[in-house]
Amino acid sequence: MGTWIRFEWRKQHARWWLWPLVLVIVGVGVFGASQQKAAQQRFLVRYRQSVTEMVKRNEWFVPEQQALASSARTYNRWYVTTLGITSGKRAQTPDNLGISLRNAADLTGATGWYGFQSQMLRAYERGRLIEARGLTGPYPFSMTFTDQELAAMPKIDQQTVRRWSPQFAVQGFDYLVWLIRQNAPAYLLLLATLLFGGNFASELGRGRAHSDWLRLQGQSTVAQVLLQGGLLFCRLVGFTLLPLALITGVVGLREGFGALRLPLDGYVYNAPFDQFASGFIDVGQVIGRATVLTVALAAVITAATLLLASLIANGWLTAVGSALLVALFLITPPITWLPLTYFKQAGIALGETAFLTDNVALQTQTGVLTCLAWTVGLALLIAGVQWRQRRMVA
Repeated sequence: MGTWIRFEWRKQHARWWLWPLVLVIVGVGVFGASQQKAAQQRFLVRYRQSVTEMVKRNEWFVPEQQALASSARTYNRWYVTTLGITSGKRAQTPDNLGISLRNAADLTGATGWYGFQSQMLRAYERGRLIEARGLTGPYPFSMTFTDQELAAMPKIDQQTVRRWSPQFAVQGFDYLVWLIRQNAPAYLLLLATLLFGGNFASELGRGRAHSDWLRLQGQSTVAQVLLQGGLLFCRLVGFTLLPLALITGVVGLREGFGALRLPLDGYVYNAPFDQFASGFIDVGQVIGRATVLTVALAAVITAATLLLASLIANGWLTAVGSALLVALFLITPPITWLPLTYFKQAGIALGETAFLTDNVALQTQTGVLTCLAWTVGLALLIAGVQWRQRRMVA
């Protein structure tokens, strides 16, 4: 048995292109991080120049110029105080009049930036929490807007907000969360399914050369299904998590890893009211929830692929069919009992999906239980198919 397992493992890892492909994925990811860093530097240069020009016209902007000339943590603290003053939570001081060039940019709305009191208060509370934890936070610290808040603005205001309140994911853990927001784990699972999903089907298709021979050696079809399923599951998880881990490691070594306790804007479950409300979720929680969902989804993909392999016994058709099933997550609306819902991991991990759909069930634990139930159900179908095929052969 052990010899067979080692043989199958080595056979499936004998593809010369596997590690070069992983390195290409890592390279693309690291390049994306370098672009974030370059965009941050361009913004800071442009913004410092803009503040310097404003100082020549109005001395009210001198405090911001001085804050920009200091450390990132000092400027972030100054800007958070500015938000507190603007939103009425704090009083003005000689060093901070509550005036920032970023919050003075013209908007077409009659109330200007003062119409975004909820966003200011949210950013202010987040900034206070970051400071209380002794962290620096993203630099420069900015107000954040949800996709729905941006969509409600005129186009020109959207451009203004994106210009003056940019979000940069520069450090390792921050960039990993950014990748999760871009559905990178789901796309890697999709690619892994396409690359490796047809292995067992190919073995069944070459029955006389492999599968039947194993049965003659005393290895039942059930044992073959379990082994091939275990190998596919490991490949799906490894091909998804390894590149993300390597990207995070490289970016972290270059720019620092950041903090797992850094709070992010999200939505948390409010038990007394049985609903989700605006709150903060740590970076580490988002990464942990996305990782758990990745493993659970890999189990469902494995079971679905083995079922297709048992029915089709064709490697390419099985791989393409499984990949198409996974790709449906792009167009599938959120449905509690459907595993496809949980491929969009950022929305689940940050509580956005549950809040927007007013469905408190759309949480990480529900996703894991849903995937587990589907995996068991598909496994029973596989057993039924294998039993029927053995009866037909007999």
